[in-house]
This record gives sequence, structure tokens and C-alpha cells, in this order.
Amino acid sequence: MAKQCPQCKGTGQMKCPRCDASGEIQKKRCYYCQGYRYVICTLCRGDKVIKE
Repeated sequence: MAKQCPQCKGTGQMKCPRCDASGEIQKKRCYYCQGYRYVICTLCRGDKVIKE
């Protein structure tokens, strides 16, 4: 049985942990999210649900 991912709340994305969703690190585009501010959820890997 699958349930909604608690980390991304079912969106499949989460705020970038490197730039804290600002898109920049020291006035340069964030290398981790490429400036998009969000990344694929690390818990569900973008599937939006997790298996119990």
C-alpha cells in the first residue's frame, strides 16, 4: 500500500537544500537546482507516494 510522501506532501518536489530555495549561492546560480529553487524529492524520488 502506498501513501502520500510526507517530505514533499505529494508534489514530487522539495525546496533545494543547498540554496534554501533562493536559486543562488553567493550571488551565483545554485549548482544543485540550477537556479530553479526546487529539486526532485529525495524521499519518494518524484513519485509523490511512498510504499509502507
